[in-house]
Order: sequence, then C-alpha cells, then structure tokens
Amino acid sequence: MLEPGKLGSIINGLLILTLLASCSGKSSVEDMDKETQNISSWVATENMIGDAWIRNIVPNKYAEQTLKKSTEELRKEKDKIDKIKLSKDVTEHDKSLLLAEVIHLANKTEEMSRAVGEKIV
Repeated sequence: MLEPGKLGSIINGLLILTLLASCSGKSSVEDMDKETQNISSWVATENMIGDAWIRNIVPNKYAEQTLKKSTEELRKEKDKIDKIKLSKDVTEHDKSLLLAEVIHLANKTEEMSRAVGEKIV
C-alpha cells in the first residue's frame, strides 16, 4: 500500500486538478476532470482492498486480481489523458504532472499486486 503521506500528496494533487476543472466550461478541462475522478476512484479502491487484505478480510487472489484490474484501468486513464487537447486552462505542465502521477500509481499498484500474488498462505 502507498505510504499515507505520499497518498495524501497524490490525492491533493488530484483534487487541485478537479477544482481547476470545475472552474471552467472547456471541453478539455471537463475531460481532465472526468479522468481525475476516475483515477481518484481507483486509488480509493486500492486503499480499500489493501486495508482489507492486510486485515485478512479478502483472499489473496481477490486482492491480486483487483489490484491488477486497477493497474490496467490506471494505464487506460493515462492513455485518455494523453489524448486530451491542450487549452488555456489545461496546459502541457498540468498534463505532465497528472501523467507522471498516474504512471507512478500504476507502477506502485502493479508492485502491490505482485507482492500479494507472491504471498505464501
């Protein structure tokens, strides 16, 4: 699972982008907002699964499969963000920051999935 401080930073970054998106009617901003919300949802799913797995509430296989699915979905979100057109409200810098965080999250989630899968029962 992600470190609590790191996760808070990531969520704060996502919330800032969501706030920026809610302040404008631009299509690219709405697209960025939608993808940010999807990412936040997958991060919340990862946290719930990680917490349940640590407390032995969910089986290893379920946790592993859910984390794999989350990794796949985060990578899809990355591809969608890549395709969002830039505007005065969505700059290359905004996209780059979000893309870097999504890649980081996907990589960490993949590591978590492997670790869960390798756990000996």
